[in-house]
Amino acid sequence: MAILALTTDLADMRERLGSMVIGQSKAGEAITADDLGVGGALTVLMKDAIMPTLMQTLEGTPALVHAGPFANIAHGNSSIVADQIALKLVGPDGYVLTESGFGADIGMEKFFDIKCRYSGLIPNAVVLVATIRALKMHGGGPKVVAGKPLDPAYTEENLELLEKGCVNMVAHIQNALRFGIPVVVAVNKFKDDTDNEVALVRKIAKEAGAEDAVMTNHWAEGGLGAVRVGQGGHGCLRKAESLQVPLPAGHFDQRENRDDCQGDLRRGRCGIFREGRGADCRLQPAGLRQAAHLHGQNAPEPEPRRQPEGASHRLHAAHSGDPRQRRCGLPLP
Repeated sequence: MAILALTTDLADMRERLGSMVIGQSKAGEAITADDLGVGGALTVLMKDAIMPTLMQTLEGTPALVHAGPFANIAHGNSSIVADQIALKLVGPDGYVLTESGFGADIGMEKFFDIKCRYSGLIPNAVVLVATIRALKMHGGGPKVVAGKPLDPAYTEENLELLEKGCVNMVAHIQNALRFGIPVVVAVNKFKDDTDNEVALVRKIAKEAGAEDAVMTNHWAEGGLGAVRVGQGGHGCLRKAESLQVPLPAGHFDQRENRDDCQGDLRRGRCGIFREGRGADCRLQPAGLRQAAHLHGQNAPEPEPRRQPEGASHRLHAAHSGDPRQRRCGLPLP
């Protein structure tokens, strides 16, 4: 599914499936599907799967459903083909919203570092989805147990707990801004959330650099409940700049610059941990050998442990327009 999601056409899928590494020879050389002579057969099995499924919301908004590789074992994003089709259908003045799975800390990072580089699509806005309840949990709230009633901390106003948890949201906002993409926070409102809590989240989000933080109520009101976040996303488009990838990279056209985009695997991987997640990173000898093998080099010495200078995470984004240049963002009412 990961290969399908990164495919741009049938020929590209044939190349990717044929290049898929299935193991190593006794000499340590990579063995691919083409080495076994099955690349063509795999493509025949997948030839119909390359077409996205067209569905619609309850209000008739078109939705393309195509691929869903998990972000903990793959890149966690829907297909490039679905985005390309959607962008063509909406035209130069339309808007397309694409979702990254597994939350902002994994899904958005892989959206930018993998999907954007392969597709050449540059997003113009990030929509960070948050809830008051989740932020309270990040602030140290009581454990939520399935089947048991929620603790009053989650159903009653608790500004102190919420403020502590907003540190997590701030980290995500800052990380998106590192990519040069403006952010709007969409607060999915539960029935017990108070106006004071929503106002606090909005204040902290804007202080952290978000263009705005707006309450959304589309679970109850449909599209009408999401009008404000659509308007906020439209405001982000006016401030959008070129994507600034903070890891070793070449151009977005991965087809001509695949090696440049991969850069130094060791440096890039530790860059994600240190800059994107505020964690220390030191590859063990086995990891160094693996990275060196992929680069065809001798394994370097293990790098010394050092503490990160800051912490942040990663987020979701939105798309629209020409596969190379067009504006991206939210559907407007």
